[in-house]
Amino acid sequence: MIRGCLKPLWRDSRGQALIEFTLIAPLLLLFLFAIIQMGLLFNAFISIEQATRIGVREASLDQSSQVACSIYHQLNTGIFPKTATVNWSESVSNGTSSSSSSNTLPTVQVDVSTQYPLMIPLPGLGSSIAIGQKYTMVQEIPSSGTTPASGSFTIQNPPC
Repeated sequence: MIRGCLKPLWRDSRGQALIEFTLIAPLLLLFLFAIIQMGLLFNAFISIEQATRIGVREASLDQSSQVACSIYHQLNTGIFPKTATVNWSESVSNGTSSSSSSNTLPTVQVDVSTQYPLMIPLPGLGSSIAIGQKYTMVQEIPSSGTTPASGSFTIQNPPC
């Protein structure tokens, strides 16, 4: 009777699930953090893209005084890194019309860039990833001033 109740210890599998969990848990946590990090990175990229579009659109409509504030308000979210750099400038580029005569087209360019910090530094990537957007648009309403407008700011020093 006692002999049937005793099992050899080498056949005991009570700790098997715990051992398997400890082997798989770090990999599962790595995947979980990678998914969260990619979501945050994608959100930052979309914020930069939208801010750049808003800024270049306002600059093309000769609303130069509102460009910096509009970009700042778009980027000033709770999860966006506070180290973005914003530059915009107006320029005159040469273009050709359909009649093949040379004319000048005033354009405006907005560039927003940042170093996005990673939660977990990855080998080969470091602790941050550089992301940014640059848009160029023809000015719909040429600026009334004789010199092209330009400006820049960082998120640490808000323009408004």
